[in-house]
Amino acid sequence: MLAQTVPNKANYHTCSFNFQIPQACATSAGVYNSEGVLIRTLWSGIKYVPGTYQGSWDGVDDEKKLAREGAYQIRILTNQVKYQWEGVIGNTSAKFTGATLHRAHGFVRGLACSNNVIYYTTGYNETGNSTFKFSAKTPQQRSFILSKGFVADNVATDDQIAYWSGKDSNSDQCFIYATRLSNDSTYRFPNSTSVKTKYGIVFNSVIDFSNRKNGQATGLAVQKKGAYLFASHKEDNKIAIYEKTTGKLRGYFVLNAPSALAVDQSNHLWIVSIDQASGKECVLQYEITNGGTLKATGLSLAGLVQPLALTVSADHRTLVVADAGTSQQIKIYSAVGGKLEKVYGQQGGYYNNPDVTNNKFYFSDVRGVTGAAVTFQADGSLWVDDAGNCRLLHFGADMAYLGKVMYLPTSYCVNADLNNVERVMADYLEFKVDYSKPLQPDNDSWRLIRNWGATITADLDNKYLRFRGLTTLKNQHTYAMLYSKLKRNWVVVELMKSGPLRITSSQMPDDGYRLYPDGSIYKVSKYKLNQPTSWLKRSLTGFNQNNDPIWGAEETIATLPVVSKGDPLFRGTTVTARPGEVTSSNVIVSFDNQKNTLGSNAFHLGGIKPGSDKWLWRTAIGTPSAYRGVFPPDGAFDNGNSVKYAGSVAMAVDRHILWGYYGEFWKASETNKWNHVYDNGLFIGQMGVTVPELSDVSNAPAMIAGNPLSPALVKGPDGCLYLYHNDESGHSGIHRWKISNLESVKEQNFRVNLSYKSHGLLLSIFSSDDLNNLNTTYKGIASPEGVKILHAGQVDRPFSARYEGFIMPIKTGYYGFGSAGRAPVRLWINNHIVVDNLNSIQDSASKDTVYLKAGEGYAVKAEYVHLKSNDKPALCWFGREQKKQFLPQNQLVPKESDDNIKEFDLLADLPYNAVLQDRMYGWERSVAAEDYSNRYSNYWTVRTNVKKYDSFQSPDLFINFRQPASIYTVSRNLGITPSSVTQWKLKAKVNFENNEPNTDPDLGLGGASGSFLEVLDDKGKILVRMFFHIDRTTNDGYLYFNNKVILKTDRKTLKTLMSQTQTLLIDVTKGQVMVKYGDFPPVNTSLFDGTAHWNAPQNIRLYFWSKAAASNRVIDLEELKYSYKTSK
Repeated sequence: MLAQTVPNKANYHTCSFNFQIPQACATSAGVYNSEGVLIRTLWSGIKYVPGTYQGSWDGVDDEKKLAREGAYQIRILTNQVKYQWEGVIGNTSAKFTGATLHRAHGFVRGLACSNNVIYYTTGYNETGNSTFKFSAKTPQQRSFILSKGFVADNVATDDQIAYWSGKDSNSDQCFIYATRLSNDSTYRFPNSTSVKTKYGIVFNSVIDFSNRKNGQATGLAVQKKGAYLFASHKEDNKIAIYEKTTGKLRGYFVLNAPSALAVDQSNHLWIVSIDQASGKECVLQYEITNGGTLKATGLSLAGLVQPLALTVSADHRTLVVADAGTSQQIKIYSAVGGKLEKVYGQQGGYYNNPDVTNNKFYFSDVRGVTGAAVTFQADGSLWVDDAGNCRLLHFGADMAYLGKVMYLPTSYCVNADLNNVERVMADYLEFKVDYSKPLQPDNDSWRLIRNWGATITADLDNKYLRFRGLTTLKNQHTYAMLYSKLKRNWVVVELMKSGPLRITSSQMPDDGYRLYPDGSIYKVSKYKLNQPTSWLKRSLTGFNQNNDPIWGAEETIATLPVVSKGDPLFRGTTVTARPGEVTSSNVIVSFDNQKNTLGSNAFHLGGIKPGSDKWLWRTAIGTPSAYRGVFPPDGAFDNGNSVKYAGSVAMAVDRHILWGYYGEFWKASETNKWNHVYDNGLFIGQMGVTVPELSDVSNAPAMIAGNPLSPALVKGPDGCLYLYHNDESGHSGIHRWKISNLESVKEQNFRVNLSYKSHGLLLSIFSSDDLNNLNTTYKGIASPEGVKILHAGQVDRPFSARYEGFIMPIKTGYYGFGSAGRAPVRLWINNHIVVDNLNSIQDSASKDTVYLKAGEGYAVKAEYVHLKSNDKPALCWFGREQKKQFLPQNQLVPKESDDNIKEFDLLADLPYNAVLQDRMYGWERSVAAEDYSNRYSNYWTVRTNVKKYDSFQSPDLFINFRQPASIYTVSRNLGITPSSVTQWKLKAKVNFENNEPNTDPDLGLGGASGSFLEVLDDKGKILVRMFFHIDRTTNDGYLYFNNKVILKTDRKTLKTLMSQTQTLLIDVTKGQVMVKYGDFPPVNTSLFDGTAHWNAPQNIRLYFWSKAAASNRVIDLEELKYSYKTSK
């Protein structure tokens, strides 16, 4: 226990300050030196209610170095900024969220209509659905058919059954299945087989099966009154003919490259094929005989260029063909004689100009076919898949425009013109935005006005690099950049006011350049550790006679002489490079969007002034890679949670910076998070969502998006910021967020003076040999020349000690460190272990030297264990020009003493992001070695900072047990409790994510495996036992304390509660136990063992057991605090 000689709080160099909060707000605070450089972020995103508060700074910077003595400025940033997800642009669905939202990775591939219900397919949709329908009465609401696992290309219907062709999403299994129109249930063919998709459902009845790559049908048609179903296979040059109700294969018809099919009531099959002589697509008519064979009629439709899709009207009088190539039109024929009766649409479509109208179609472009599908309703109206514009257009029988269904398939490029914020783009689709109207699907708040893609060649098309740096320049012409794969350079293109896209003569090398609104192009040199990095700029000097931009020579605007591994420098690809983001106060923004493998304490966002050679501020520090907690709410950068692709980009508008984190594979899912930072480096707020925090992602909840790595940030006419970003298929549109009340951002400034009131190191002595803070006997300032024996006279008993503080060398150079006195020691310099010799008794010295700069305060910590009364360990250093000597006391500053004799932090002193060492800091583990053999059968880990990442706070302790037929424990010794105790308390935050509840009906050690959280007395008897339990008979879930039910719920709810961090309080007063878990009411219970010494708690124990193969057992402890009261 702590002796009275230990101070409650020693203030060696802490600066305090008072501040007022006039209104409820979010706050962040930082410490700035005399040059205005942010050296320490004190807190981020903490909410305060009105009042007067006191803050403090311990003199340490973000790198845990002690700052120099002198004057500093405390800045407190307050704000009431509001963040709102408004919905999406480019999707006409009735609602932005919910199951009826039109969304998919791809656009429509196949169409069919029956009873005024339109059935459609969308092709590849990852593992999601690709078979859908909607009513012609409510076209903006869709529903899906069957479940995931199938890539559907074609659909056909005979008014009773819908037939779907395609393949497994994740294998080469190709097949046709069918559903009943009456209830969308699977139709079973008598002659069929079953298929288990790789990650989806089992299809119990399929036909036309193939296990060959590209073996899926390329066209599908069925007779409404006849008996046959036809499936074309273009690569195999054949059409398969099936009995449509039995699934029996009647045979194959050989034809060159058949694709789209349609059947009329006169027993004719219309086929898109390739004429072998000319090599051109054509549409041929074949008679369907009673036996199901095909017989050529000799009829071939005239006037076609590149037919892609065809359909026959409900009255079987009209045949419609979607014609691509140079046509881009709908061509209407007589289904009886094949006469061309009408052509609808502007010839050439979008080859001629990009303006979007309802009488133009985009079926193909210079890069190839985009797709087309057509189908009639019974009333003669026609649906046309205008695939290149991502629209389903609805026309009356007279081809009068009736309406559209629109959604955007997967997009990886969103741009907005910062000099004309009405222009917003997804890939090559340009939308006009009206900010005066609330964002809705049908109120003209957005309109698709142009499609620039038709004339862009494959060489200039990269789905991640479309229209890079889109902006209107001072000559009122609009430019962007496209990347040439052949030339490996950037080509500047002009988005003409009229006419198609123009390729200018302006080009630049593949060197990370990006165009910005002032016309300048910026780049940053590639990241190289220990090498300089520079930001470079070429200013716009004018335009030539063709209005092609001209840029001046490259100039360096800022340089870091030496790159360290903690610097927030860009390490990504060209896709996410934003080298010229500069705020209105002239701060260049630098962002490292990559998961950092160089160290968890690396910064990811920084600011530097033009002309400077050092950071103005650095923030967004990274979590450990082992971190498995919630998404950091304070602007930290998550390197953990198994994320693979982490951040997107950082953008600046005025003094506001927004950086994104799309987190692919984060907790085996993804995120859509955005952090808002002021250009003084302080955090403002966060918006967005992670998939795991949503109960159901299948119905397009608000905010969720797939891989939102391409954003654009603009300032609207109303002064608010608007964020636009891409989506894969979360909502199938351009997401828009509104950031308002920006004027609420305010700064408070305070002057503080840092001075060192003492010199030496903080010395702690413990009566036990394991550095247990509950056994502290002395704490105060000491010289490093030897531990003075101040350990309460226990001369015959091993003890332990710790030095902590900072060393400030007078000269810059390389130094070695060591310890004399032949005592087991572990020594840290600048937070890195330089001597690790806890298991032997000998003089210790570092093998490597450490580079230290004159006047900087480097952290020093030395821990000694198993000391004896005559041991006098001493810290020393040596250098190239210096003999070995004791650390000079006048160059040492002690660490602040933060012990509180009223409450003990049981996690204090545990190393950051490290494996728990046995018999250290009061902790013991029955099996000292980690075991990572097999996460599902042989796994054992006890480590820190899995659920917490702030290295300035005590860590959490995470335990994961999964071992066969064994008992493992982790325990925390509570020291010697006085006999006069009248009350003791244990407080913690606990998290049991991925823990399996116990199952023993007798609530003990039965069942296959289990775990307990226990408190034991001085004789090893159980005072308190906590555990979760599942009744396998009823599937009810319970939380027990001392075998008393604290809460009862269903299994799913219990697992949800367990996976969330909850507060835990155990209060034992005069033998009576009160427990409180989370927000549930407190419950009184008795001791687990009535004979136990309630007033002598000795150990906290985490107990894990298994009798055979073990289920997963997990517990995480945060803020574990112990306190007691005595009668004296």
